[in-house]
Amino acid sequence: EVASLRFVRAHTSIPVPRVFGTINFWGKSYAFMQRLPGNDILQARWSRFTDAEKLNIHTQLRGFVEELRAIPPPQSPAICSVLRGPVRDYRLCTDGPHGPYADEAEMNFQLRLGVPFDNIRRAFCNGPPQRAEDIIESHSRRHPLVYTHSDLAQHNIIVDNGKVTGIVDWECSGWYPSHWEYLKALFTEPCDIEWRMGIHNFLTPFQFEANVDAGFGWGSPKWKCDVVRLSAF
Repeated sequence: EVASLRFVRAHTSIPVPRVFGTINFWGKSYAFMQRLPGNDILQARWSRFTDAEKLNIHTQLRGFVEELRAIPPPQSPAICSVLRGPVRDYRLCTDGPHGPYADEAEMNFQLRLGVPFDNIRRAFCNGPPQRAEDIIESHSRRHPLVYTHSDLAQHNIIVDNGKVTGIVDWECSGWYPSHWEYLKALFTEPCDIEWRMGIHNFLTPFQFEANVDAGFGWGSPKWKCDVVRLSAF
């Protein structure tokens, strides 16, 4: 996260805290960083904003996302952290950092728990056939790599008098396919319908990919039991 904060500060005007230093104490790492202005996270204020104020927040966020997208990607197609190493993303795996992934196909293979396309139809033999076809279609698509926050949720956005004064929690950030930010923004706000409906105001929507992704659980697909049974094939 420290490397990500420094990277974003160096390449954008996004308000992220300045890191003053780090220490290791009893096997844990701690970072000393700047306190950002603002007393509220967006989650605490959103319902009190007028429609115009909400649109203004969306406009600010869209500008910050555009700055992230303008950062040139690495020459390697690898999906990785800012340090070119493993990524920590709880949507992919809950047991720690994984990767780096050589490309989007390898990341999707992880998301499917290692189930090849040839076996997906068997995994869904008791479900609607279209579900398997949609997974194959979605996971066959290729998206450009962009620098991604990967957790643009209301609780990670600091506001002060209608202005976004901070975006925090960059531990999951890195180089991901361009649709990943949208999928993660939907995935991390499952209950706030109004917020979810407005995400397209600051993130490019990838609705087909999002619909397919909604069938997977947190850190491992909901059809894991079906996948395990595939070992007999």
